[in-house]
Amino acid sequence: MTDTEPIRFEPFCEEHNEGVVSLCRELDWPSYTDPEISLRALLAPGSVTWVACEGEAVVGLAHLLTDGLVQAHLFLIGVRPSSRRRGIAKTLIRGAFRGCGAKWLDLSAEPGSEGFYRSFVHKEGAGFRVYPSEPVA
Repeated sequence: MTDTEPIRFEPFCEEHNEGVVSLCRELDWPSYTDPEISLRALLAPGSVTWVACEGEAVVGLAHLLTDGLVQAHLFLIGVRPSSRRRGIAKTLIRGAFRGCGAKWLDLSAEPGSEGFYRSFVHKEGAGFRVYPSEPVA
């Protein structure tokens, strides 16, 4: 793989799953390191998942859920550290958003990422992540 190899942006399919699992391990996202769970989650009804590939390697991932008409929520966006600062995350988000059919895309920004999201046309608001009071099996 060379630095001059073009990046391909495409919808996720089963053939990408091994590369996605590898990327999730590298990014320390343990919920997506089981290939069966990853595949089922990224292809679940309402899911829109795009990948960035450099050669055969998956170097980026954007996963959102949508009703396909009005709203969508960005759940995952990640790019391999050695591939960052090349516009990959922005292109992934735009591709997934364009392909989902929604009028807006909500997300929860990680601390330090706010500037990146402010580069899109946006409105800011407070957000919360609610967890179940009982453990989920």
